Amino acid sequence: MAKFKKYDPDSIFHSLLEFCMSEDDRDYVSFHRFRFSKIINNLLPHLKSGMKVANIGLSILDPLMLKIMEEYSVDYTVIVPDDKFPDLLHNTSFDAIPKCTYDVTIRHESVTCRNEFDIVMFYEVMEHLLAPDELILSNISMLLKNGGLLLGSVPNAVAIESRLAVLLGRNIFWSKENLINGVYGGYGHLRLYTFSEILDLLHPNFSVTKIYGYSPYNYPLNMRWLLNRFLPKTLRSVIFFEAIKK
Repeated sequence: MAKFKKYDPDSIFHSLLEFCMSEDDRDYVSFHRFRFSKIINNLLPHLKSGMKVANIGLSILDPLMLKIMEEYSVDYTVIVPDDKFPDLLHNTSFDAIPKCTYDVTIRHESVTCRNEFDIVMFYEVMEHLLAPDELILSNISMLLKNGGLLLGSVPNAVAIESRLAVLLGRNIFWSKENLINGVYGGYGHLRLYTFSEILDLLHPNFSVTKIYGYSPYNYPLNMRWLLNRFLPKTLRSVIFFEAIKK
């Protein structure tokens, strides 16, 4: 297995440039490089050779993830809702990524990928899905082996920046136009969450081993360090969680 190493935001940005097909892709990668770094570094300590890892929601990060997983001798699959979904993204770099078609927003009589994966990643996707969260998480649990690990995150509805925005009279919700147009073939932010909501939603199918806040991705390093050191976790921008399938 490849030696564990940290992936910093700038190295991720430069690695992802080869997969960018447009200026919008490059802007997206630049803005989200801190988030991508955190996702990768959260996953790596859990990896063992021969594992199967799935990511729900195809994005610009996945071609790089596939390369990294190959270094660790880990099988990598992206879960997409239907066969047409990859075509919506207009990126030929996605063609080589192994995919499993499974819509987590509908009830299933049978599941092709049932009990197949050791780890499922579900980072900042749930807020884009128009379906009951209980159903979504139940469907995800079916993908995991018994004792499998769910790694995920959602935006915090009561983060400090949202509270300040409300006090200043600003609307903290996405516009209807942006909700409908969304990003990467999905809707915009349909829903934000609190720590207690995430714990309640995970409880029926998972045992939560870690839950914490992180705030924010794209501030200067010193500012991020101060916020993540001293700001209470319930006021941070994003809720991260790790949970084991019951």
